[in-house]
Amino acid sequence: MLRLFDADGQQLATNNNGSAPDEVFFRTTDSFLRFTAQTAGEYFVAVSSSPNTNYDPNRPASGSGGTRGEYGLEIKLNPAAPEASVIPIAGRPIATAPTITMETVVGTFDGVLPIATNPNFDNIVVPELVQSLAARGQSLLTFSFATQGTIPPEGVEVLIAADSDIGEFLNRDARVILVGANNSGSLYDTDGTLIGFKIKIFEPQANASFVLQNKPIPETDGPETVNFTLLGSRNYRIGGSATESVTIYDTIEQAQATVVEPGPKVGLSLSNNTLIESQGTETTLTFNVDGVIPSDGLLVYVDSPTRLALGELALTRSTIVGGEFPPANFDASGFYFKILQTTPASRSRRWMNPCCRNSRPQKLPKA
Repeated sequence: MLRLFDADGQQLATNNNGSAPDEVFFRTTDSFLRFTAQTAGEYFVAVSSSPNTNYDPNRPASGSGGTRGEYGLEIKLNPAAPEASVIPIAGRPIATAPTITMETVVGTFDGVLPIATNPNFDNIVVPELVQSLAARGQSLLTFSFATQGTIPPEGVEVLIAADSDIGEFLNRDARVILVGANNSGSLYDTDGTLIGFKIKIFEPQANASFVLQNKPIPETDGPETVNFTLLGSRNYRIGGSATESVTIYDTIEQAQATVVEPGPKVGLSLSNNTLIESQGTETTLTFNVDGVIPSDGLLVYVDSPTRLALGELALTRSTIVGGEFPPANFDASGFYFKILQTTPASRSRRWMNPCCRNSRPQKLPKA
């Protein structure tokens, strides 16, 4: 816990577990403060255990901290803005470069606790990105990556850049939710503006979910469209479109006005209800759609009553047809799947999971 006081003991700034400017998209317990002194004088930085927030710096033993241990304190005077990222010249991909296709899944999801009094926990509030949610959960922007070809043991680092300051709407302090990938850094322009990020991919199917800011006072400038581009590289080829556009709405009500009701009816079926690890069994989950799928896809939610149920499945080696690799819900009991199109013959979506992880028979989550 960091607190900063003037010479009279008046608190001027405080922070608990906030990330520094170069700690973007991951959360630490190392607190950070930025303060600009308006007048010359003496200022005091106070370090204590968390959450020791209300002690009087002029009264010994007035705090409530209970932990002990060593700490390191780093102070920088007049720190410079983050340096511009050096984006390598793409050039022609090497002969062994895999092909990577990037797509996006967006949605705002209910997160009001406790679950016992909120049966809609994790449900889709609106299949759009929203900046001001009040107490209604989180809005997530997910990037899905499908890789064809050989991924080297050290992974493949992809670079994604936006055409605006992503720090204006993404939560810089929130940890990126990653499956089959790692967060390997951020991209800045020559002015020190945060414009993108780097993701290192290790699995054929991977995704990275970013949390949007939840602004307490809604903006009034209307929806904003941001374009994200998968930059070229010698280490991979780009499959499909290199650029994905997402729209960010000010409020839930503004986003809900874009949803056409009633939507299509969706059912699901399994080709195999029992998976046995020792036999390497597989199953195909098929979505049956009755109605018109919107041009930007149809987001559906599949859940189970079992926490961490997705850990039983080899999701990153799935075969996806007609949709995108699904991000998990917040306790990994289910997932959000974006249906993009119907197959000509059966009007269905298929999701194959090569095996489960336990030796006993397992069943897939039910809707």
